Amino acid sequence: AENQSLNDENKLLWTEMGSMKLKMDILEGHSRRNNLRILGIDGSLNVSWSETERKVRDFIKTDLNMPEMENVEIERTHRKSRNPNKCTIIVKFTKFKDKDSLLNRATRVFSVDSNHRVHKDFTDRVRQHTRELSRRLV
Repeated sequence: AENQSLNDENKLLWTEMGSMKLKMDILEGHSRRNNLRILGIDGSLNVSWSETERKVRDFIKTDLNMPEMENVEIERTHRKSRNPNKCTIIVKFTKFKDKDSLLNRATRVFSVDSNHRVHKDFTDRVRQHTRELSRRLV
């Protein structure tokens, strides 16, 4: 009887943990709502955040050809990488509409063969599911 009670409690804890993971993933996704991931801008992990922000603004002005958005409000920028030669820049914009207009322009401007990529900043769980679905489609 005690063993069964512990087994039931264990199942309940696993269910609650799954629910908490889902809620945490939703909250993390919401916190990334105004973020973009930009690949293809030169630099390394040890570049200052102000230099990274300047490069993002140059990218918006020249590569996206949006000089009117050069002074867009950016909350923060930082580089993230597993590969020291290819750093991803994560940009958090103050306004969702600004992020959305830049993403739409990047989608129209950059072809599949381009060195630049601009993506929404999804959670690790969402990116993992996307990779799995992509493999299944091939």
